[in-house]
Amino acid sequence: MSVLTLYRVGQHDYLLEGQLLKMREEKKSCALCGLAVEVSGFHLTTQQGEQHFCCEGCKGIYQLLREEELLRDKPDNDDR
Repeated sequence: MSVLTLYRVGQHDYLLEGQLLKMREEKKSCALCGLAVEVSGFHLTTQQGEQHFCCEGCKGIYQLLREEELLRDKPDNDDR
């Protein structure tokens, strides 16, 4: 039987097994419904930072509910 020790550094967990240090990736949860984010690509940048979503539906609803908190990814160049 081996002894495992878990260390948290910032947002990452590190598992120490004997002399071997392994990083355990922390799962992200959806900013709207709380489900695990299994697919990347559904995210928004807000005043509170990067928000991740489990699907396009949650991302869209979040945009509707918190439109004033969203930051633009790229500035518009429509000053014609």
